[in-house]
Amino acid sequence: MEERPTVSILTANYNKSEYLRDYFDSILKSNFSDFEIVFVDDGSTDDSILIANSYKSKLNLRVISLECNVGFSNALNIGLNKVKGEFVMRLDSDDFMLPSRIDRQVSYLRKHPEVDILGSNTFYFNHNRRSVAGRSYFPEFNADIANEFKHGDIALCHGAIMGKSAFYKRFKYNQSAFPFEEYDLFSRMVLAGGVFCNLNDPLTYYRMYNQNASYKSIRTREKGINLLREKHFNHKLNEIGLTCKVLHRFFYRKAILSGTLVLRIAFLGMAALCWPKSFFKRF
Repeated sequence: MEERPTVSILTANYNKSEYLRDYFDSILKSNFSDFEIVFVDDGSTDDSILIANSYKSKLNLRVISLECNVGFSNALNIGLNKVKGEFVMRLDSDDFMLPSRIDRQVSYLRKHPEVDILGSNTFYFNHNRRSVAGRSYFPEFNADIANEFKHGDIALCHGAIMGKSAFYKRFKYNQSAFPFEEYDLFSRMVLAGGVFCNLNDPLTYYRMYNQNASYKSIRTREKGINLLREKHFNHKLNEIGLTCKVLHRFFYRKAILSGTLVLRIAFLGMAALCWPKSFFKRF
Protein backbone atom coordinates (compact mmCIF):
# COMPACT_ATOMS: atom_id res chain seq x y z
CA MET A 1 0.00 0.00 0.00
CA GLU A 2 1.39 3.39 -1.01
CA GLU A 3 2.26 5.64 1.92
CA ARG A 4 0.44 8.94 2.19
CA PRO A 5 2.75 11.98 2.23
CA THR A 6 2.22 14.59 4.90
CA VAL A 7 2.09 17.44 2.38
CA SER A 8 1.05 17.78 -1.24
CA ILE A 9 2.44 20.89 -2.93
CA LEU A 10 -0.13 21.96 -5.54
CA THR A 11 0.99 24.10 -8.47
CA ALA A 12 -0.54 25.09 -11.80
CA ASN A 13 1.84 26.44 -14.42
CA TYR A 14 1.51 28.11 -17.79
CA ASN A 15 4.60 29.34 -19.65
CA LYS A 16 6.62 30.22 -16.55
CA SER A 17 9.77 28.34 -17.55
CA GLU A 18 12.13 31.22 -16.70
CA TYR A 19 11.08 31.04 -13.03
CA LEU A 20 10.83 27.28 -12.55
CA ARG A 21 14.41 26.71 -11.40
CA ASP A 22 13.88 29.21 -8.57
CA TYR A 23 10.64 27.40 -7.71
CA PHE A 24 12.05 23.85 -7.75
CA ASP A 25 15.39 24.76 -6.16
CA SER A 26 13.63 26.40 -3.23
CA ILE A 27 11.67 23.18 -2.63
CA LEU A 28 14.88 21.16 -2.89
CA LYS A 29 16.32 23.26 -0.05
CA SER A 30 13.37 22.54 2.25
CA ASN A 31 14.24 21.14 5.68
CA PHE A 32 11.03 19.06 5.50
CA SER A 33 11.10 15.98 3.28
CA ASP A 34 7.75 14.16 3.56
CA PHE A 35 5.97 15.78 0.63
CA GLU A 36 4.93 15.29 -2.96
CA ILE A 37 4.62 17.90 -5.69
CA VAL A 38 1.57 17.81 -7.96
CA PHE A 39 2.64 20.04 -10.83
CA VAL A 40 -0.06 20.68 -13.44
CA ASP A 41 1.26 22.17 -16.65
CA ASP A 42 -1.61 23.92 -18.38
CA GLY A 43 -0.59 23.44 -22.01
CA SER A 44 2.63 25.46 -21.88
CA THR A 45 4.40 26.23 -25.16
CA ASP A 46 7.77 27.08 -23.60
CA ASP A 47 10.32 24.78 -21.88
CA SER A 48 8.24 24.27 -18.72
CA ILE A 49 7.74 20.52 -19.18
CA LEU A 50 11.41 19.96 -20.01
CA ILE A 51 12.53 21.80 -16.87
CA ALA A 52 9.92 20.15 -14.64
CA ASN A 53 10.84 16.66 -15.85
CA SER A 54 14.52 17.34 -15.11
CA TYR A 55 13.65 17.51 -11.39
CA LYS A 56 11.84 14.17 -11.26
CA SER A 57 14.97 12.34 -10.12
CA LYS A 58 15.53 14.85 -7.30
CA LEU A 59 11.99 15.31 -5.94
CA ASN A 60 8.82 13.33 -5.33
CA LEU A 61 7.25 15.03 -8.33
CA ARG A 62 4.24 14.19 -10.45
CA VAL A 63 3.97 16.24 -13.63
CA ILE A 64 0.49 16.37 -15.14
CA SER A 65 0.84 17.69 -18.68
CA LEU A 66 -2.39 19.00 -20.21
CA GLU A 67 -2.59 18.97 -23.99
CA CYS A 68 -4.37 22.31 -24.16
CA ASN A 69 -4.79 25.31 -21.90
CA VAL A 70 -7.85 24.88 -19.68
CA GLY A 71 -7.32 27.88 -17.40
CA PHE A 72 -5.63 28.38 -14.03
CA SER A 73 -8.58 27.43 -11.82
CA ASN A 74 -9.45 24.35 -13.86
CA ALA A 75 -5.81 23.24 -13.79
CA LEU A 76 -5.74 23.61 -9.99
CA ASN A 77 -8.91 21.53 -9.72
CA ILE A 78 -7.31 18.77 -11.79
CA GLY A 79 -4.32 18.80 -9.45
CA LEU A 80 -6.48 18.99 -6.33
CA ASN A 81 -8.22 15.80 -7.39
CA LYS A 82 -4.82 14.06 -7.55
CA VAL A 83 -3.23 15.15 -4.26
CA LYS A 84 -2.62 12.45 -1.65
CA GLY A 85 -1.24 14.44 1.29
CA GLU A 86 -2.76 15.09 4.67
CA PHE A 87 -2.23 18.78 3.96
CA VAL A 88 -2.36 20.72 0.69
CA MET A 89 0.16 23.51 0.23
CA ARG A 90 -0.05 26.07 -2.56
CA LEU A 91 3.01 27.52 -4.24
CA ASP A 92 2.88 29.38 -7.55
CA SER A 93 5.36 28.42 -10.24
CA ASP A 94 6.84 31.93 -10.44
CA ASP A 95 7.34 32.19 -6.66
CA PHE A 96 9.76 30.49 -4.28
CA MET A 97 9.91 29.75 -0.58
CA LEU A 98 12.12 29.67 2.49
CA PRO A 99 13.55 26.25 3.52
CA SER A 100 11.58 26.38 6.78
CA ARG A 101 8.17 27.08 5.25
CA ILE A 102 6.72 23.54 5.08
CA ASP A 103 8.00 22.57 8.52
CA ARG A 104 6.68 25.78 10.10
CA GLN A 105 3.22 25.37 8.63
CA VAL A 106 2.92 21.64 9.36
CA SER A 107 4.04 22.19 12.96
CA TYR A 108 1.45 24.92 13.47
CA LEU A 109 -1.38 22.88 11.97
CA ARG A 110 -0.44 19.92 14.14
CA LYS A 111 -0.53 22.09 17.28
CA HIS A 112 -3.75 23.85 16.24
CA PRO A 113 -6.07 21.19 14.78
CA GLU A 114 -8.97 23.65 14.79
CA VAL A 115 -7.30 25.63 11.95
CA ASP A 116 -8.40 24.66 8.44
CA ILE A 117 -6.28 27.03 6.34
CA LEU A 118 -2.93 28.50 7.43
CA GLY A 119 -1.22 31.29 5.54
CA SER A 120 1.85 33.38 6.24
CA ASN A 121 3.18 36.75 5.29
CA THR A 122 5.27 37.07 2.15
CA PHE A 123 8.27 38.95 0.88
CA TYR A 124 7.48 41.12 -2.14
CA PHE A 125 10.09 40.20 -4.73
CA ASN A 126 10.68 42.88 -7.37
CA HIS A 127 11.11 40.81 -10.51
CA ASN A 128 12.73 43.61 -12.51
CA ARG A 129 15.32 44.41 -9.84
CA ARG A 130 15.75 40.86 -8.55
CA SER A 131 15.48 42.07 -4.97
CA VAL A 132 13.11 42.09 -2.00
CA ALA A 133 11.06 45.29 -2.06
CA GLY A 134 8.99 44.85 1.08
CA ARG A 135 6.72 42.42 2.90
CA SER A 136 3.05 41.85 3.62
CA TYR A 137 1.27 42.42 6.94
CA PHE A 138 -1.74 40.13 6.91
CA PRO A 139 -3.98 39.79 9.98
CA GLU A 140 -3.04 36.83 12.15
CA PHE A 141 -6.28 35.45 13.57
CA ASN A 142 -9.52 34.05 12.17
CA ALA A 143 -11.97 36.81 13.15
CA ASP A 144 -9.82 39.53 11.56
CA ILE A 145 -9.14 37.45 8.45
CA ALA A 146 -12.84 36.69 7.93
CA ASN A 147 -13.68 40.36 8.46
CA GLU A 148 -11.19 41.38 5.76
CA PHE A 149 -12.87 39.10 3.22
CA LYS A 150 -16.29 40.43 4.16
CA HIS A 151 -14.95 43.93 3.40
CA GLY A 152 -13.60 42.92 0.00
CA ASP A 153 -9.95 42.49 0.97
CA ILE A 154 -7.77 39.41 0.53
CA ALA A 155 -6.26 38.53 3.89
CA LEU A 156 -4.28 35.51 2.72
CA CYS A 157 -1.70 35.07 -0.02
CA HIS A 158 -3.03 32.27 -2.21
CA GLY A 159 0.48 30.98 -2.95
CA ALA A 160 1.45 30.96 0.73
CA ILE A 161 -1.29 28.81 2.24
CA MET A 162 -1.39 25.27 3.59
CA GLY A 163 -4.65 23.59 4.58
CA LYS A 164 -6.22 20.33 5.62
CA SER A 165 -6.83 18.23 2.51
CA ALA A 166 -10.21 17.05 3.75
CA PHE A 167 -11.37 20.65 4.15
CA TYR A 168 -9.69 22.00 1.00
CA LYS A 169 -11.22 19.32 -1.23
CA ARG A 170 -14.74 20.33 -0.19
CA PHE A 171 -14.29 23.43 -2.34
CA LYS A 172 -13.53 23.73 -6.04
CA TYR A 173 -12.00 26.66 -7.86
CA ASN A 174 -14.33 28.54 -10.22
CA GLN A 175 -12.71 29.30 -13.57
CA SER A 176 -15.45 31.87 -14.14
CA ALA A 177 -14.07 33.81 -11.15
CA PHE A 178 -10.53 34.04 -12.62
CA PRO A 179 -8.43 36.14 -12.00
CA PHE A 180 -10.16 36.65 -8.64
CA GLU A 181 -10.38 32.92 -7.94
CA GLU A 182 -8.70 33.11 -4.54
CA TYR A 183 -11.16 35.72 -3.24
CA ASP A 184 -14.06 33.59 -4.45
CA LEU A 185 -12.60 30.40 -2.92
CA PHE A 186 -11.70 31.89 0.46
CA SER A 187 -15.03 33.74 0.71
CA ARG A 188 -16.89 30.46 0.26
CA MET A 189 -14.67 28.89 2.91
CA VAL A 190 -15.45 31.79 5.29
CA LEU A 191 -19.18 31.34 4.73
CA ALA A 192 -18.81 27.59 5.40
CA GLY A 193 -17.27 28.33 8.81
CA GLY A 194 -13.65 27.65 7.91
CA VAL A 195 -11.03 28.65 10.48
CA PHE A 196 -8.06 30.65 9.18
CA CYS A 197 -4.75 31.83 10.58
CA ASN A 198 -1.62 33.55 9.28
CA LEU A 199 1.91 33.11 10.56
CA ASN A 200 3.42 36.52 11.10
CA ASP A 201 6.77 35.69 9.49
CA PRO A 202 7.18 35.87 5.69
CA LEU A 203 7.88 32.36 4.37
CA THR A 204 7.35 32.83 0.62
CA TYR A 205 8.76 35.21 -1.98
CA TYR A 206 5.87 36.63 -4.00
CA ARG A 207 7.06 37.86 -7.39
CA MET A 208 5.75 41.25 -8.50
CA TYR A 209 5.79 42.62 -12.04
CA ASN A 210 5.39 46.11 -13.47
CA GLN A 211 2.57 44.99 -15.78
CA ASN A 212 0.50 43.92 -12.76
CA ALA A 213 0.82 47.38 -11.25
CA SER A 214 -1.02 49.25 -14.00
CA TYR A 215 -4.13 51.21 -13.06
CA LYS A 216 -6.19 49.29 -15.62
CA SER A 217 -5.21 45.83 -14.30
CA ILE A 218 -5.77 46.85 -10.67
CA ARG A 219 -9.16 48.39 -11.46
CA THR A 220 -10.24 45.27 -13.33
CA ARG A 221 -9.24 43.13 -10.36
CA GLU A 222 -10.90 45.30 -7.70
CA LYS A 223 -14.08 45.64 -9.76
CA GLY A 224 -14.29 41.85 -10.04
CA ILE A 225 -13.68 41.36 -6.32
CA ASN A 226 -16.31 44.00 -5.54
CA LEU A 227 -18.90 42.04 -7.55
CA LEU A 228 -17.96 38.82 -5.77
CA ARG A 229 -18.24 40.61 -2.43
CA GLU A 230 -21.81 41.54 -3.32
CA LYS A 231 -22.52 37.95 -4.38
CA HIS A 232 -21.11 36.33 -1.23
CA PHE A 233 -21.69 38.97 1.45
CA ASN A 234 -24.49 41.12 -0.03
CA HIS A 235 -22.47 44.33 0.13
CA LYS A 236 -20.20 46.27 -2.21
CA LEU A 237 -18.43 49.60 -2.56
CA ASN A 238 -20.00 52.43 -4.53
CA GLU A 239 -18.12 53.92 -7.47
CA ILE A 240 -16.33 56.55 -5.38
CA GLY A 241 -15.23 54.00 -2.79
CA LEU A 242 -14.08 51.60 -5.50
CA THR A 243 -12.02 54.32 -7.20
CA CYS A 244 -10.35 55.31 -3.91
CA LYS A 245 -9.48 51.68 -3.22
CA VAL A 246 -8.08 51.19 -6.73
CA LEU A 247 -5.93 54.32 -6.40
CA HIS A 248 -4.68 53.10 -3.01
CA ARG A 249 -3.63 49.76 -4.49
CA PHE A 250 -2.10 51.47 -7.54
CA PHE A 251 0.09 53.84 -5.51
CA TYR A 252 1.03 51.15 -2.98
CA ARG A 253 2.25 48.85 -5.76
CA LYS A 254 4.12 51.75 -7.35
CA ALA A 255 5.84 52.29 -4.00
CA ILE A 256 6.91 48.65 -3.77
CA LEU A 257 8.26 48.63 -7.33
CA SER A 258 9.87 52.08 -7.24
CA GLY A 259 13.63 52.38 -7.54
CA THR A 260 14.32 55.29 -5.20
CA LEU A 261 13.48 56.13 -1.60
CA VAL A 262 12.02 59.51 -2.61
CA LEU A 263 9.57 57.91 -5.05
CA ARG A 264 8.66 55.22 -2.53
CA ILE A 265 7.82 57.79 0.15
CA ALA A 266 5.82 59.86 -2.33
CA PHE A 267 3.79 56.88 -3.56
CA LEU A 268 3.19 55.64 0.00
CA GLY A 269 1.88 59.09 0.93
CA MET A 270 -0.56 59.06 -1.98
CA ALA A 271 -1.66 55.51 -1.07
CA ALA A 272 -2.36 56.63 2.50
CA LEU A 273 -4.44 59.59 1.34
CA CYS A 274 -6.60 57.43 -0.93
CA TRP A 275 -7.47 54.70 1.61
CA PRO A 276 -6.08 55.55 5.09
CA LYS A 277 -7.72 52.67 6.96
CA SER A 278 -6.30 50.01 4.65
CA PHE A 279 -2.91 51.69 4.46
CA PHE A 280 -2.23 51.76 8.19
CA LYS A 281 -3.33 48.13 8.61
CA ARG A 282 -0.32 47.19 6.48
CA PHE A 283 2.19 48.23 9.12
